[in-house]
Amino acid sequence: MADEAGLLIQNEYSVWTGDNWHGPENQVHFDANEMIREYTEWMRDNCNHPSVVIWDANNETRDPMFGDRIIPAVRGLDLSNRPWENSYNPPVGRDDPVEDHPYEFQSMADGGPAFSMTTFEKPGGMQPSRATDHAMILNEYGWLWLNRDGSPTELTRTLYPRLLGSHDTTDERRSLDAYLLAGITEYWRAYRRYAGVLHFVYLTSCEPGGYTCDNFRDPEKLELDPDFRDYMSNAFAPLGVNLSFWHTTLAAGESVRLPVMLTNDEPHAVTGKLSVLLQSPAGSNVARTDMSFAVDAFAGRTYIVELTIPRVSGAFTLQAAAGGAQSRRRVTVQ
Repeated sequence: MADEAGLLIQNEYSVWTGDNWHGPENQVHFDANEMIREYTEWMRDNCNHPSVVIWDANNETRDPMFGDRIIPAVRGLDLSNRPWENSYNPPVGRDDPVEDHPYEFQSMADGGPAFSMTTFEKPGGMQPSRATDHAMILNEYGWLWLNRDGSPTELTRTLYPRLLGSHDTTDERRSLDAYLLAGITEYWRAYRRYAGVLHFVYLTSCEPGGYTCDNFRDPEKLELDPDFRDYMSNAFAPLGVNLSFWHTTLAAGESVRLPVMLTNDEPHAVTGKLSVLLQSPAGSNVARTDMSFAVDAFAGRTYIVELTIPRVSGAFTLQAAAGGAQSRRRVTVQ
């Protein structure tokens, strides 16, 4: 199906030995000769699929055996010489990528300091958690998972009360999950610090006591959570829009200068109209500024848009829209 749809796959083998912060169930070691046999069969089963663009040896693993013995032993089997990803181990080949997992809300879920989305207003607000001169792939981020019924997973059960209070509802959790995850995605796409930004995970298991889950309401019907579909389809639009503003209040009557970052992943230049709006809960625009934009192929550009806040009060949505995508922020005008 990925071949037919034109999807690109980072094909990861099911090895996860973990690190010091993983539990004892992950503290395992593998027999190199057995792994070479298994990787050989795995590659022969998958090597003729054009959707496979990266061989991924393992996940969150520190074991030099993969770089010293396993990958060198099987790499030549792939006549296309596709790159290999080796998780927390050093990359093996000169052109091999490195993956990164900068979980923004993990510390807060573990009882640490609260994470503020205003961090994303600054160019260096968040940096990759690894230093390397290889191409980097962001394929895990957020730490905001919910079960399909909207309840927190084992890893987020202490997070949502801190974000929403002890009487949070299922709808509030689902809406906040989508809202924050989209904002994080917009930031990482806009600053181009990674060769690829991948959502984790589109489809996975979901069970009581589980650590993660996907965003399906009904996986048999492939019915996504509506909030997730709404926010993330915009965050991953070919022309990415990132409204670089995360303060939660605006002063009535003030004039604000708002940075809007546009990221063009199309192979051609994109032009059109950029709009910044302040919308009421009913969807009416109480303030609006329009301007033309132009972004070259595979490039990014930032526009500073001035918006005058009317003398109103209450909850509103601040929105930047361009090329059919939108970036939204929840604000209170007072």
